[in-house]
Amino acid sequence: MFGALADQWLNANPGKRESTLARDEVALRLHILPTFGKRRLDSITPVEIQNLVNGWCKTQNPATVRRSYDVVRAVCNYAVTIDLLLRTPCRGVRLPEVIARKRPTVTPTHIEQIASAMPQQYALMPWLGAVLGFRWGEVAGLRVGSFDLSQGVVTVTEQVIRGKGGKATFGPPK
Repeated sequence: MFGALADQWLNANPGKRESTLARDEVALRLHILPTFGKRRLDSITPVEIQNLVNGWCKTQNPATVRRSYDVVRAVCNYAVTIDLLLRTPCRGVRLPEVIARKRPTVTPTHIEQIASAMPQQYALMPWLGAVLGFRWGEVAGLRVGSFDLSQGVVTVTEQVIRGKGGKATFGPPK
């Protein structure tokens, strides 16, 4: 059954980040298992996969459709890898185009405005992100010991990540 294999696939990669695991679990629970959960793997056809994607396109944005499809494809590829299927049914599936958003150019003035609007203890965060290129989670994971002022070095050893249920936790940096 697809649902049993999906559970096995979720637990097959011990290196998968908790936030990725949570995202994949949500995609399965909300978007995939209601359709394929009780189906035999070898009964799912490429046409049914395309029909599922087409249905998602009516209610979801293209990036969400692609993420959900990526989970279906990964589960099916896993089935091929462990010799449950000879070929994946995720063949020739057409996906919606994801149009990249135009992002504004952030200037030092913008960073100053953001920093001054924040509580004092967090005012350095936007500067670290903008100047050093740190992700939000990396900045939030910094500790006093992360800074070596004599050498002018900041070391990222952990970051704040979103875990199961959206709970913030610490994990290794990317």
